[in-house]
Amino acid sequence: MLNSLYGKFGQKGEDWTKIGDCPNEPDREELVFNMNGKRVTKLRYLLGQLFSMTNVGECFDSFPAIAAHVTGYARMYLWQLMQEA
Repeated sequence: MLNSLYGKFGQKGEDWTKIGDCPNEPDREELVFNMNGKRVTKLRYLLGQLFSMTNVGECFDSFPAIAAHVTGYARMYLWQLMQEA
């Protein structure tokens, strides 16, 4: 339980905008590649609605330095145990 808590501080968030309805479509995610504009759009079909991902960034309460510190400390501790073995 405690091991997964620190990862929440480094978590990223996604903003989704509803762009339409799509009844009778199975729930799924798709990547749409636009070669002319060289863009990739992520679409999500969910519960009969169609969403487009508009933004990816840090969550409101994220603080990646905490996750980085805990991960770095765990790596150093693992290295110490490997040296003793």
